[in-house]
Amino acid sequence: MPETAPRFEYRVWAPDLSSIEARIRAAAACERERSSAETYVVSAATDATNLKVRRGTLDMKVLLRAIDGLEQWTPALREPFPVTRGLLEERVFPALGVAPPDLPLEAWREEAFLADVVIPHPDLGVAKVAKTRFAFTVEGCITEVARVTIEKQAWMTAAVESVDADAVWETVRSLGLDTHPNLNYVGAVKAALGLRG
Repeated sequence: MPETAPRFEYRVWAPDLSSIEARIRAAAACERERSSAETYVVSAATDATNLKVRRGTLDMKVLLRAIDGLEQWTPALREPFPVTRGLLEERVFPALGVAPPDLPLEAWREEAFLADVVIPHPDLGVAKVAKTRFAFTVEGCITEVARVTIEKQAWMTAAVESVDADAVWETVRSLGLDTHPNLNYVGAVKAALGLRG
């Protein structure tokens, strides 16, 4: 399916998801392993914007709707650094639901964006996230299990995604993910930073 197609997602987190990982690996062969280091930016004003810096790119997804226990996310931005002041003022900060600070530069490189724009902002939080992700296709759905470190906190996560909500639910139930609550990356990062609850 196209990367730009909105997908329904169900994602779970725990310190140990080895039993779910075993079910996924029994259901399908691993198609790809990827490791990455990313920086997530979360906002006190919204849980509906997933913004991160990854491989020299500012990457954003937004939540379209939550329905029947699933969340539908769509890609909204994938812009290489440097990013322009206009982009930040017109698209990024409105999506985060907070006012932008003064932006004296016309364009911002990754390091300056994080150090001078994001970190000093009173309504934004930043987390270093390292991932090792294992990709599968189970019952026609994109399925993954990953080992994730959020600000030195070790977690496992597993997820099922598809443009077809019914297929997601069928796969979630068959793999046993429905024994855990659906929690997206924004929620997990906020929890690790102590910004939830």
